[in-house]
Amino acid sequence: MALQALAKYQDQRQVKNAVEDGVICLSRMQDREGGYSSWGVGNCESCAQVIVALCELGIDLEDSRFVKNGNTLLDNLLSFRQRDGSFLHTADRSGDTQMASEQGFYAIAAALRSVRGESSLYRMTDAVPAAQPDKVPAAPASSGNGLAGKDPAVQKTSVTAPGT
Repeated sequence: MALQALAKYQDQRQVKNAVEDGVICLSRMQDREGGYSSWGVGNCESCAQVIVALCELGIDLEDSRFVKNGNTLLDNLLSFRQRDGSFLHTADRSGDTQMASEQGFYAIAAALRSVRGESSLYRMTDAVPAAQPDKVPAAPASSGNGLAGKDPAVQKTSVTAPGT
């Protein structure tokens, strides 16, 4: 994640040197399956963070430094994918977590943006600006069931204090 944050400051010599050292370190830490471990356990999130970092740095995900035993980072990431599209947390196929899926999805988004030649995930200079508030069409009037312009099951709720 530090490399992701430093990516846009590589015009500074010290940052560029630190990033280069970080990339070498990540390459050395990568396991035979093309992934990474935390506390000795291979996991989806560590791989996802490296994918996003390399995409932010403009490093091809098939760069030879990041192909281990024929396995790429994407190969490893997708090994955590379940049939329903979500991602498991750990390599032993346990830990079905929301965080693993969130990070798996945005790593794939970063990879797709990179392959398509689009700006990186955290820069997105090619993003279409949001509509101006005065140009947004009004939502349809509420029927009294749910929120205006939303599915009737979407109901307004009160903000409460934690535990209430």
